[in-house]
Amino acid sequence: MQTDVLVVGGGVSGLRAAIQASVEGAKVTLINKGSIGTGSETAYLDHLIELTVVGVSENEEDKTLYAKDLIDFGRHINDEDLVNTFVTNSLAEYEYISSLGVPMEKIDHTYPSHRAPRLIKGIGHFGQNLLSRLKNEAISKGVNIIENATLYDVKEETSFRTAYVGLKAKGIVTDLRMQFSSLILATGGGGRIFSISTNPGGSTGDGVAIALKLGANITNLEFLHFLPLLVKPIKGYYLTSAIFTKGYMKNTEGEKYIPNYPPGYQSMEDAELQGYLLLDACMWIQKQILEKRVTENNGVYWDGRHLKEDIKERIPNSYEKLKERGLDLLEDIVEVSTGCHQLLGGVEIDSAGSTNVPWLFAAGEVAGGFHGAERLMGTGVMDGLVFGARSGSSAAKNAMNTKFTPEIEREKPENFEGSLDMDIQSMKQEIQKKMDHILITKDNTRLQSTRKEVHNIYAKLANIEILSLPVAQRLMLSECMNITVLSLAYIDVSMRREETRGSFIRTDFQQKATENNPSFVRLVNQDVFEVNI
Repeated sequence: MQTDVLVVGGGVSGLRAAIQASVEGAKVTLINKGSIGTGSETAYLDHLIELTVVGVSENEEDKTLYAKDLIDFGRHINDEDLVNTFVTNSLAEYEYISSLGVPMEKIDHTYPSHRAPRLIKGIGHFGQNLLSRLKNEAISKGVNIIENATLYDVKEETSFRTAYVGLKAKGIVTDLRMQFSSLILATGGGGRIFSISTNPGGSTGDGVAIALKLGANITNLEFLHFLPLLVKPIKGYYLTSAIFTKGYMKNTEGEKYIPNYPPGYQSMEDAELQGYLLLDACMWIQKQILEKRVTENNGVYWDGRHLKEDIKERIPNSYEKLKERGLDLLEDIVEVSTGCHQLLGGVEIDSAGSTNVPWLFAAGEVAGGFHGAERLMGTGVMDGLVFGARSGSSAAKNAMNTKFTPEIEREKPENFEGSLDMDIQSMKQEIQKKMDHILITKDNTRLQSTRKEVHNIYAKLANIEILSLPVAQRLMLSECMNITVLSLAYIDVSMRREETRGSFIRTDFQQKATENNPSFVRLVNQDVFEVNI
């Protein structure tokens, strides 16, 4: 199969990229790991959070203020070109999805860390609704969409490039090879390198790992957005800071969590205090995990039964969703732990969505540089729309200017020499459990220890020739290798950042550095990375 532009990922950024590339005259194929509308972060969050909002600058004055809010909240290591591109194009993208009929509602008050009322609330199942409309629009523009298709390798030859894809249908996995001119990575996040995440199960960092193998630079990978999350009955559900920080917690030995209030907290704004207490609670939970004073789910007990009115008023949707699953927050004590909401770093892009690899582009959560050291509320969906459109445009232009000779498709071999003689699923879970130890806080001892343990798993996988395996096993190996490579890169850049900044906390380097330096990492050889800060 041949295409001008291959888009990997069927979330907001991937669909927006595919639409734009097709509008600009390219032949576009989009592949998605699962079914569109169920496997992306945007749709998945419909079931895990109270509401989704998007930030939109509607006038020149607010564009300047919004950019300042983003950079201040990102602790001044955001890429300013990306920030300015985001605020400049947010209104156009909001108008675009409104034209598709996506129901939204303006909010007339400010939210935490926003100094102006610029957030717009999605109505109903916003994520699923948005994806459904974008998918229909992509199809109407001639985009070839292939669902349940996983990219497991990319090879560049002298005169062509080939994507190796495993296509799942009716329990059978078949091999599909696609030749392309431009590749857009829109694969979403990598939250599943940890045990608990708001990300769907397929968010295993595939895009970042593939980009590393292709020679792309990765930026600010050590920063992530973590949260306290329920682990039963809905693993990964978030209760909002306004509710969570008012609850009572205790570990499995009955020891209570006592909040560590900062000096002068009485004069702090509610949002600022909630953010501080949320971080303090996450650090306490991690301490209990390390000291093994938790449940089998790595959880502690959270009690919000005294918050009946607050729960009904502030999180009515969450209350009803959880009650449908057998959990009544007004009557029950629940288990909570810490989890990853979003990786804030990723593939380094410019304002056009281009990378340092001429034919490689990226958008959405797989890309890095926009957020900085923390993520401001309301940026996730709009980030995907703005940079999805721009990467799609850039990829189309590159394809139109590329001359390559397609390879004549050869008959695929039916016999395979190799076979995986190991429990890949257990290896993935082992990596996740090791990575949990460095989710919230880090120090050199834990980082070194975790790297050694993850490297031991990598060593078992590194020399397996993926194309020698049956296709289904290629997908298993590829996903596990992606988790492993991403974890090792995350650890290496974390070891190099000797400071505490935003969401990145080093207990052995507790002060923020005087210089505001982003990080950059690239793969040199196998699991050897070059890191610059």
